[in-house]
Amino acid sequence: MKPIIKHLKSAIGNRKSAIHPGFTLIELLVVIAIIGILAALLLTALSAAKTKAESAVDVNNLKQITLALHMYCDDNHDQLPWPNWSSSRQAGWLFSYDGPGMNAFQQGGLLWPSVHNARVYMCPMDKLDTNRYVTFSSYMMNAAVSGNDRAIFPCVKLSHMPPDGVVFWELQEWNPYLFNDGANTPDQGVTARHNKGGVAASFDGSAEYWKYDTWHELSDQGDDTNSWQKNRLWCYPDSPNGH
Repeated sequence: MKPIIKHLKSAIGNRKSAIHPGFTLIELLVVIAIIGILAALLLTALSAAKTKAESAVDVNNLKQITLALHMYCDDNHDQLPWPNWSSSRQAGWLFSYDGPGMNAFQQGGLLWPSVHNARVYMCPMDKLDTNRYVTFSSYMMNAAVSGNDRAIFPCVKLSHMPPDGVVFWELQEWNPYLFNDGANTPDQGVTARHNKGGVAASFDGSAEYWKYDTWHELSDQGDDTNSWQKNRLWCYPDSPNGH
């Protein structure tokens, strides 16, 4: 009997020694931490790629809108469309007015016949605020085409505007009341939703990404009107400082 018992103990011992020990708690925590770091890096890369892709959509949208702008000017003796600026009720680039209620009507916009696609007017990252009056465009026209607060009608001719001057941009979305019409002045801001910046288009038809800080270096010229200077944003051609 003793040899049998001794043999059984030896077999059990050999079986136990063949079983691999499990992970310790520290090892499990290290593995989980590594997985978490890799996931965070992957999500960051995916987020950056998504933002870049959505910026590319904005570039394409604004190129289509500026192409429509050029086509409109070609058919109208080089005359830029009204920018839907301020309280004026004539039809503009973005909308006309529909019925006695004077509601903004996108399909009556002067560029609509060429664009003819509501999605072209919207940034894919734009989370619409229902307090906006204009809910169908992420982009605004530079009021410089009508002399800013001068509200000149008819507007400036396209050939008189600087080719690299900004004509459309993604307006900053934090204040819904800036979307009260179809135009803005540069000091009313550019969005920061695309990695702290937004997309703008120039009169020559090009579109590019602008850093938020770079935009405001040009747009915010302070209270001293004597120090104001023309630049790509303040580009009304018939004033010495572009304002």
